[in-house]
Amino acid sequence: MEIKNLSLTYNASTINEVNVFNNINFDVYRNETLAIIGPSGCGKSSLIRIISGLVEKTSGSIILNGKDDFKNSFFGYVDQGSILMPNLNVFNNILLPFKIRKIKFNKCNIENILDIIGLKEATNMYPYQLSGGMKQRVAIARELVLHPEVLLLDEPFSDLDEMIREKLQKELFQIKKTINQTILIVTHNIEEAVFLADRIIIMSNKPSYLKSIINVKLMRSDKKEEYDIIKNVRKILYE
Repeated sequence: MEIKNLSLTYNASTINEVNVFNNINFDVYRNETLAIIGPSGCGKSSLIRIISGLVEKTSGSIILNGKDDFKNSFFGYVDQGSILMPNLNVFNNILLPFKIRKIKFNKCNIENILDIIGLKEATNMYPYQLSGGMKQRVAIARELVLHPEVLLLDEPFSDLDEMIREKLQKELFQIKKTINQTILIVTHNIEEAVFLADRIIIMSNKPSYLKSIINVKLMRSDKKEEYDIIKNVRKILYE
């Protein structure tokens, strides 16, 4: 996927216009995890919502597999709040997008995703019976079963306590290794970005521009190298 000259201005052409970001350019490579970090209010979430189709861009283009018309392609989108139907169990919550889109589903595929994401034993449980971390895993599983071109995650773990967040980070990392999913994740957490991502995009204060792209060539067991990358990202972010 190519993001070309993407800009967002609210209330354009009025005296009260707000310029969020200008001329954002980057590529998303197949099967990579790309993290976007930046100061609060810099437009990280707006950027990912434009890609998902939830927000209209002011200018620029999004090109997927060489085409800027990709209506038949699908982006999975998960934000901070796991929006589950309270009257449906885990399996039927995951089945919901198939019913809405009136498309066939493969029960074995759903069961496989539930197994990968650690929810196999929770299939018949209802949202009120689930922890916050389990609810977020259901939300992620609901997108993964549709085999999205890109899974878009908008600070999906920010509402969780530290122990659960670290557990889900490791699970997401394992999911990526298992199914080779392309992932674009927005986060305010530098350590999370370094742990999960193959590359990190660093945005500036608003009106935002792309300050740097960091390649995370990290041996996961090498704590010194991880610390050095975190220090470098922090320096770029706050300079």
